[in-house]
Amino acid sequence: MRALVLAAAIVMLALALRGTGRGDAATTTGRVWPLRAVWAFVCVMALVSFSWLIDMPRKHSYDWTPYHNDAIALNECAARLVVEGRDPYRDLDLFACYSGLRIGPDRTTPLRRGLFANDVVYPSDDEMDAAWALRSRGDGTNDEFVWRPSYPALSFLLLIPFVTAGIDTNYLYVACLLAAMALILWRAPSGLRPFFLTGLLGAASLAAFTVGGSSDLLYALPLVIAWIWRDRSWAAIPFGLAVATKQIAWFFAPYYLIAVATERGWRAALRDGAIAAGVFAVTNAPFLLHDAGAWLQGVLTPLVEPMFPRGAGVVFLSTSGGVFSYFFLLPLFAFAAVARMPLGDLVVERARRFGALTIFAAPRRSS
Repeated sequence: MRALVLAAAIVMLALALRGTGRGDAATTTGRVWPLRAVWAFVCVMALVSFSWLIDMPRKHSYDWTPYHNDAIALNECAARLVVEGRDPYRDLDLFACYSGLRIGPDRTTPLRRGLFANDVVYPSDDEMDAAWALRSRGDGTNDEFVWRPSYPALSFLLLIPFVTAGIDTNYLYVACLLAAMALILWRAPSGLRPFFLTGLLGAASLAAFTVGGSSDLLYALPLVIAWIWRDRSWAAIPFGLAVATKQIAWFFAPYYLIAVATERGWRAALRDGAIAAGVFAVTNAPFLLHDAGAWLQGVLTPLVEPMFPRGAGVVFLSTSGGVFSYFFLLPLFAFAAVARMPLGDLVVERARRFGALTIFAAPRRSS
């Protein structure tokens, strides 16, 4: 079923990108029903997203732990170590961390080392439990499980106020998603906001993955801010916050700098790049200066550690039936890009003529 939905989405994307775009503003069609059917599907998915967001407290009350993966768990333990004046890239004890959080090896990332060195596929639960029991007793060194924070320092520094207050950080991630959506709507033409909100909610992966436990929204929110307001000199600061939070944001750097250079010139692009690099340096410098080797090993964990072919990247094509969870934020970034385009409220009238639907409000008819 997921493969069929993905295939349908690809077909719709291909149809949407046909042609050169010239003369589209004057285009008319007598076949409104296919467009209306697509919008009806988007509206249904928007209601699904609503159910995810509204039901989040109950979903989390049913789950025995809010630490859905090791990114959430290790970042929380790292934040606590910083409060204690310690360096999490060097001092984090995986077993003490997980014992305090009352979780086990099913929330870890195993490595092809030690007891798993000869495994060619992801270890079974029994294998991981056996290795965990052995290493947690102190029998040898921990070769089998990732224990260092594997992201830049802001990934856990931003959590300190919430961790010290005892707040479930998953609510922070949902708040970041809602804030990013609100900023996109603010920038969008007023008459199109119902359609934007319906579309954002219609991308149900945004709500599903965030409610299910994803810390990616920590970098996504400042990245959305930087992209929408990249014509402003201060946009380099939120862009720096994004690259200082997760490595995924690094891949946006060429596009951001090219866009800034196009709008404000290469000097502005170089200045923005320097400011972003400065934000990254300031937030990571204490750990880099304290133990550069430990910091580098942590940040480069996804590249240098011998991991199993499983996860949320391109490997999902073969292991999870074609679902890209690392790419679930693409609709958010796409709407952020469209929101700053000079669409004009005239598009609202065209949307009505072409059968566009929204679960919030129908566009007003022109008098």
